[in-house]
Amino acid sequence: MEKQEPKHDLRQSLLGDRFVAVDEEEQIIRNEGLTVNHAAVTHGEKQPNNFRDAWAAVLFLSQQIVIIYLALAWGVPSLNYEYASFNSTDEVHFGGLFYLSLTAGMAALLVAALTLSVMIRWAEQLVQISLFLTLVSNFVVIIYFATHEYWYGCVASTFVLAWSLWYARSVWQRIPFAAANLKTALTAVHTNGGLVLTAVGISLCINIWSLVWMLAGLGVYARSATCENGVCASHMNGGVIMMFVLSFYWTAQVGKNILHVTVSGVVGTWWFAPEDASSFCSPAINDSLLRATTYSLGSICLGSLLTALLQFACQLTREARRHTRCNAILRCVLECLVDFLERLVAYFNQWAYVYVGLYGYDYLTAGRKTMSLFMERGWTIIINDNLVLRVLGLMSVLMGFLTGCFGLIIASIKSSWLEDFGNSAASVAFCIPFLIGAAVAYALMSVVASAIDTVLVAFAEGPLDFERNHPGLYTQMITAWRQVYPEEFGM
Repeated sequence: MEKQEPKHDLRQSLLGDRFVAVDEEEQIIRNEGLTVNHAAVTHGEKQPNNFRDAWAAVLFLSQQIVIIYLALAWGVPSLNYEYASFNSTDEVHFGGLFYLSLTAGMAALLVAALTLSVMIRWAEQLVQISLFLTLVSNFVVIIYFATHEYWYGCVASTFVLAWSLWYARSVWQRIPFAAANLKTALTAVHTNGGLVLTAVGISLCINIWSLVWMLAGLGVYARSATCENGVCASHMNGGVIMMFVLSFYWTAQVGKNILHVTVSGVVGTWWFAPEDASSFCSPAINDSLLRATTYSLGSICLGSLLTALLQFACQLTREARRHTRCNAILRCVLECLVDFLERLVAYFNQWAYVYVGLYGYDYLTAGRKTMSLFMERGWTIIINDNLVLRVLGLMSVLMGFLTGCFGLIIASIKSSWLEDFGNSAASVAFCIPFLIGAAVAYALMSVVASAIDTVLVAFAEGPLDFERNHPGLYTQMITAWRQVYPEEFGM
């Protein structure tokens, strides 16, 4: 009897030039006495370069054109109107403030690079510190309420502290896995440092668009207002206001998710084909950003529209509840329902965009495949783990604080820059750099958060590729799995 050759499933990598053979007869990877079922889950496949969910991209770009037209045609002329000014004879020069902001921006980027290095080296300790600081802050609040004899607040804070203690105790054993996941994501971001500049660039584009959006709104307001005796009253249609608010939500979400898809593509390339994602401005960054803003733009716009609609609906229900008292129970139920749907869509988006960035699926297919992957792995508890988010929040505050302190040092050296601000010079010297540092921190932590999501998906799908391309990090991840989730992932 002739012996049959084992069949192989050839899975194409992100760039399409590399194939990974998986033995369907064995279907296991053996590492240090552990067996991991590798072929029991469905793997994604790279999709051809076609525009997906194109109608959503057309709709999004159309509303952008409308906003820009209103800003230029109506908003710019409205700037010529006279507005009341503050009664002040003091002259304030903003040149020094500009130089301070520019210097603080460069310092924030330096702080971001140092923060990445610190987080990579002490990932596990930072997770522990974030939990510890939560307990300390709760304890400080209790002392504050007690010293001011606000006993209701003291009792409520005591319950919060008790809950925080229970939470810290229950999740303490998960710290090794969270730290290993964080370190892997940080390594990928550190290797492709241009992702941070990409995030800053996208943030700047959103901020610039916000000014255009405000200018368009001002133009519509001026066109709809009637003025008598210096008093102007607007007659903007409620539907127009709703469209403006929805446009703002939608655009902000699209910008955020373009970054998410870009990071997912780069981290995926670093995972499966590291030779194409191993430098500060690697080819993977350009390729992923190009795909996110072209072929996958429709999928991003569709998911962002769903989130924007739910955010808008949630805001409407809260405003209705605040301004009227009738049917309070019904409005409360509606608000809870909308808030639940908003969280559900955001959760769906979080993982769907990873597959959009990795393989170029359309929005609905990407979400369905990602959820199927986690269900097959049995990872419903694992993907709900948010320990890492505490670290990101902690480091964001620290980055803003360090940049603010740098502003104080610069202001003491270049006192002439802020001398026109008088007694407020110190506050300005700290607050402006703090805000700049916080903005850079937000961009950096958004990149890291997206990288963490991608690492989890890639680890579920391609542990063999991870072992081959990054053996050191793979050993740390697999050891953490054995300690924290011994029953999961076939271990």
